[in-house]
Amino acid sequence: MVTREPVLKLIIAYKLGRAGLAVLAAVTLVVLLLAGLDAPVREFAARLHDHAVSALAVSLSSLLMSALEPNHIVVVTVALLLDGGVLVLEGWALWKGYRWGAWLVVAASAALLPFEVVALVHHSSLARVGVLVVNLAIVAWLLQRRIRQHLSSAAVSAELAQNHAARAAEERPRVAEPHHRVERPGRR
Repeated sequence: MVTREPVLKLIIAYKLGRAGLAVLAAVTLVVLLLAGLDAPVREFAARLHDHAVSALAVSLSSLLMSALEPNHIVVVTVALLLDGGVLVLEGWALWKGYRWGAWLVVAASAALLPFEVVALVHHSSLARVGVLVVNLAIVAWLLQRRIRQHLSSAAVSAELAQNHAARAAEERPRVAEPHHRVERPGRR
């Protein structure tokens, strides 16, 4: 069983929770549109835009409000599902303890930070500041954790190499003794 640090458990829960919300939003959007409820969808988009905390949600809600055409809704739904899929992959990779999982989360989170800052400048809110701070903290914590693990494994490797070299120096090469032929009586 893999032992996880409490902070890592929180990051996993955050990623999987956000994934669930993204998929739920995509499914809700599709159901509302299939039911022919355009007005509630427009209202949903306006509220999402007003209360969105991530740069992706602001962008998606702006797109949704700009035109409620079927191909735009498809793009938004696909984007939400892709975002949810990436978040599930991030959470799963961290849960399984894959080394690349932390790098995936760092890359995905850090790539969106500039967009979150721009969204914060255009539509500042306490929630957006909170999301930005959380994402910065996740990136910083995972980076320092990976660096600490790397340094620790490098130190262990150096110690093992040093021990191996010491053992090799202690062992003396055995000199082969000359092979004498022993003659037995009666044989020549």
